[in-house]
Amino acid sequence: MDPQAFEAMARQELARVPPRFARRVRNVAILIEDAPSPEVCLAEGLGEGETLLGLYHGVPANERGIGYSGILPDTITLYRLPLLEEADTLLREKRSRDIESAARLALRETLWHELGHHFGLSEGAVEAREVAGTNKFPRGTDRFGYAQRTVRTSWRAARGGIMGRAFRSLRLSGEGRVISLTIRMAKTLAIISGIVFVLVGLLGFVDNPLVGMDAFFEADMAHNLVHLVIGLTLLAVAFLATAQSALWLKIIGVVYLIVAVLGFFLTSGGMLLGIMAVNDADHWLHVVLGVALLAAGYLANGETSATSAAPPTPPAGAM
Repeated sequence: MDPQAFEAMARQELARVPPRFARRVRNVAILIEDAPSPEVCLAEGLGEGETLLGLYHGVPANERGIGYSGILPDTITLYRLPLLEEADTLLREKRSRDIESAARLALRETLWHELGHHFGLSEGAVEAREVAGTNKFPRGTDRFGYAQRTVRTSWRAARGGIMGRAFRSLRLSGEGRVISLTIRMAKTLAIISGIVFVLVGLLGFVDNPLVGMDAFFEADMAHNLVHLVIGLTLLAVAFLATAQSALWLKIIGVVYLIVAVLGFFLTSGGMLLGIMAVNDADHWLHVVLGVALLAAGYLANGETSATSAAPPTPPAGAM
């Protein structure tokens, strides 16, 4: 199975995680690599001929206190080649009817195993739930009641969980394929932009050579109020409707590009549409702001960031 097909299958299995579990997953990135590196094997104490199917690295959910913030995402790494070897074993043991269903089962069991570590379960506790079962965790990770759901149905069910809130897209990186969090990036960019607009709006009411009447960037009271409104809007969205941060960055970016075009063609006597004072420097600044805000919105909404760094001194769980 080639990397693209394996990746697609992994995304489907992620989408099938039931919402009651998915909604509890926070600040986690899923990586897909061909095989564990020699450094990982050494760190995990693997002997010759031994390998890993998956590896959890991070700060378990039950150990995150009030001060947990600004921490790089936990990582759950799925190793493609060992998992495909496991699929062959499952097929030979007749636990699956064909190689595709065997690969799905291997992926599913490994994903659930590592999610157990994310929730704070020890290796023994995870294995106990896989083998013996409890009232909350039925016997065997292939019997959680979601395996037969269609991808379409499961995707809808999980949109409010890890797939909907945290995972957005894939990009090939030096460490593997990374499914990464983007909402935090959008919030950060919205906060930075909001603060800048508020400060510029306030600056316009103070005598200075940069922003104001007869300044390099001409701005009257109406212009200053617009800056304040935009800044406060971005801050409100960032803190009260975080998931919409990227959308609002793009909306305001489009508005600024429209204002720039209007400024070049519909400015008379230093007034834009007879509403607020502007000059040529303002027009070009509006172009720059429009492009920058649009780029920030699209970057935060659709792209992923790949990093090989790990959170400081985290516990690890392997399978």
